[in-house]
Amino acid sequence: MLPAPEPDRGPRRLWAVPDLETYAEASLPQEHGGRPITWSSWTKAPVIHCVSAACEWCGDPAAGEMAGGRQGNPMSRTDPLRRFVAYRCTSCQLMTAYEQVGNDLQTISQHKSRAPKDCNR
Repeated sequence: MLPAPEPDRGPRRLWAVPDLETYAEASLPQEHGGRPITWSSWTKAPVIHCVSAACEWCGDPAAGEMAGGRQGNPMSRTDPLRRFVAYRCTSCQLMTAYEQVGNDLQTISQHKSRAPKDCNR
């Protein structure tokens, strides 16, 4: 007679619970108006308490991330400085990049999320 096998004490995953869905990271636009944009790395977006930080697509309540970009030279008359800002949801990767024109932000690029609408609400 063979001895009984030892119980498996290793880490186990439940088969009934699927892995969380992950989505490809949104890429920033490399150029605008035919000229390259230099972007900072993604950092945690500031929290503004009077405005909801929830993602408009998936509803994730986290503030997400933002990156700043620039183009041109502030000392040049032929290549003026232009500023950009991008926001992305860390859950579904919805990303929108804007150019700062005066006090306004104009959308230059948007990465649509592949997550189902309202998936985190």
